[in-house]
Parts: sequence; structure tokens; C-alpha cells
Amino acid sequence: MIIKDAFRSTDLRQIGKTPRFFDTTNPIVMQREQLKIWSGFKASAYQSKMGCVLAIDNIFKFMSTKTCLDRINEIRQKCHSAH
Repeated sequence: MIIKDAFRSTDLRQIGKTPRFFDTTNPIVMQREQLKIWSGFKASAYQSKMGCVLAIDNIFKFMSTKTCLDRINEIRQKCHSAH
């Protein structure tokens, strides 16, 4: 709970139920590949033999800027051009 509260106090946004927080306001945009990349963090805490451990990992979420309809139309065009 403490980790989630700390991340929530920043501008990072939680995606899903696990504590994974992403910066949705500053994506890396790859126009040619039609992708947006959000950087973020994943946190976990657990008990080990040496005591309490807090692990924070840097993670990325790749978001396509194409819609499903765009992809269907591309596949349709490829099929028609192959004939």
C-alpha cells in the first residue's frame, strides 16, 4: 500500500491491478512503426532471510497507434494485391 501511495502522489498512472505505474503524459512516439512507448516502474516488496526487500524495476508499455480496423484493411489490401 505504501508503494502504491507513493507512486500515486506522482504524475504516474497505474495500469492494471499490479503496482505498475507509467508516465502517460510523455510517451516516446515512433511514427514509422506507429507505436507509443510509455516508460514506467514496477515495484514489489517481499521478506527474505536478510530482511525486507523492496525491488523497483524500470518497465515499458508498447501501445499501437493503429486501430483494429486499420490492421484489417491492411490485411485485406495485401490479400487483394497478391491475386
